[in-house]
Amino acid sequence: MKKRRYILGLDGLRALAILGVVFYHLTPSNVPGGFLGVNLFFLISGFLLTQKMSELMDTPIQFPRFFVKTVVKRIVTLFKPLLYTMVITLCVVFFVQPKLLQNIAVMFSATLAFVNNIVQIGLGLSYFERHFGQSIFTHFWYVSALVQMVIIWSIVYFILRKVFRSNIVVLIGLTVGIAASFALSVLLFSMDNITRVYYGMDTRIFDFLIGGWVALLYDDLKQLIAKSKKANFQRVFGGLVALIIMLLLAFFAKDDHPMTYYFFFVLFDVVAGYLLVVGLNAPSVILPVLESAPFRYVGKRSFEWYLWYFPVLTIMQSFLDLSNGLNVALIFMTLIVVSELFYQLFQKREIYKAGKIIPFYRSVMASIQQKKVLFSIVALIKYGLFPLFTLFVLATAPVGQNASVTKLQEQLEANEKLQAQQGNQTNQAPTQSTQSNGAGSSEKPTTTPTKFDENAKVTRQITFIGDSVTLSTYPVLKEHFPNSQIDGKVSRQFYHGLDVAKSLENSGLLYDEVVIFLGANSPFTKSSAIAFLDHLKNKKAVYFVTIHGNKSWQNEMNEMMSELTKTYSNLKIIDWAKHSNAHSEWFLEDDVHPNTEGMDALVEFFYQQLK
Repeated sequence: MKKRRYILGLDGLRALAILGVVFYHLTPSNVPGGFLGVNLFFLISGFLLTQKMSELMDTPIQFPRFFVKTVVKRIVTLFKPLLYTMVITLCVVFFVQPKLLQNIAVMFSATLAFVNNIVQIGLGLSYFERHFGQSIFTHFWYVSALVQMVIIWSIVYFILRKVFRSNIVVLIGLTVGIAASFALSVLLFSMDNITRVYYGMDTRIFDFLIGGWVALLYDDLKQLIAKSKKANFQRVFGGLVALIIMLLLAFFAKDDHPMTYYFFFVLFDVVAGYLLVVGLNAPSVILPVLESAPFRYVGKRSFEWYLWYFPVLTIMQSFLDLSNGLNVALIFMTLIVVSELFYQLFQKREIYKAGKIIPFYRSVMASIQQKKVLFSIVALIKYGLFPLFTLFVLATAPVGQNASVTKLQEQLEANEKLQAQQGNQTNQAPTQSTQSNGAGSSEKPTTTPTKFDENAKVTRQITFIGDSVTLSTYPVLKEHFPNSQIDGKVSRQFYHGLDVAKSLENSGLLYDEVVIFLGANSPFTKSSAIAFLDHLKNKKAVYFVTIHGNKSWQNEMNEMMSELTKTYSNLKIIDWAKHSNAHSEWFLEDDVHPNTEGMDALVEFFYQQLK
């Protein structure tokens, strides 16, 4: 393999990847598949590492030196900016939003040990759900998974090349590895197991290995394209076609849809690999775009953007309404400024050197002994107070499950049991027991008795289809709508609602009035709303409960459904968002799930709208 230096357009690809990731988090309703930018990062890393390893193995080299150049060098490159980012973030969070310090020491240590993804899998955390307990270092799962991939692939590659002396066997090994990893991700995927598949090194390494596969066949693939009948078209427009497909996936893929994991991931990787071969060459029409100043600027700072986008978003959304476009723009501008400052001060100039901490304390001891000041005020702050304060924050940060999370989880688990029992009471007159806890069970309800009139009941049969918010209110809701079918589930998306409705219909539990309480977990498309409403068009009434919470998409979704009332005469709006907007005291700290007072307020509002 020929030795290569700078690859034209690669910074532009990095820019596309980080922009996709950032806007996926800022405006998920507009770029729902932006998380695929992570796939592109993995692929580029696998491509570059494999090229580097192939060059090294073409020279006499022993494993220790090989390992240093391929693994240790990359770990060192990643470790310092990671450490600086986390330390600065710790200090800011301590003063600005201390509630984000929950379990911060665990995530801090896991990130520096490059096992962040493994810890998050073990704790059952999710990259896609941010109602509760979200670590400000959640996004560093990617760095941990990347380091694990680099270590494993470097060792495997060295052994294969040393034993078989050829890249042919390496290619066979790559193909087997890609197939095995992808097969494992498909086998493990389920709606309740997305975190395991998305964070797992073993279930994501196929992205990385596809990049390695392209690297080893780079010259052969270019020759194959050159000999094809449409060689000129591919060289000029092939990259554009590939880029269009990648953008379409970024705008239409869903982070929790099975098709994404069964097909879109691999499709995106293959198309991106093709783009690497045909799009980064002089005849390509997209190369001038990828090599333009704006794209190169962002691409060269893509790692800094990745380091800071999640801390900036998490901290600022605590104070800003994400449904306001100006606030989203402000967060984006803040990210640019923070990332640029970090790039200039810590990456280029390196104004802080952690290695000076120990020498500083030695100078302090010498000063004490000599009764002289042998250090500056700046050094005192940088290498004395700053490290000590960081250790103080880590040592005093709360550990364990957030109290609100624990209470909510216990409540949801108990309510799931109560909800599961309601099927046995279908079409039965409510008994005293069902009125008390909503399920004819001896279990105590998970909320206090309602504060409004306990005799205020709607005895009509109504079907409620919702997510964890509906599930959390189940006992109170069942008490005041005793003959209704209530179906709430944690992490349920809007598009799941249609399948739920069909299932309930088959069981005879989809009544003439249907309440849809979905949309808090992620945005939904107009087409999915229309498909759902078309299925319910023969129902007497369909009620959409507007989304409450600090979500960038909520206003757009609420307005979309309101607009659809002009098309569907049976669609009505229950404006919970407007009704609860001035009552922050009704909600837990995620501003989505109601507390005990909020549950009463929500069910009372339902009663007023449906009585």
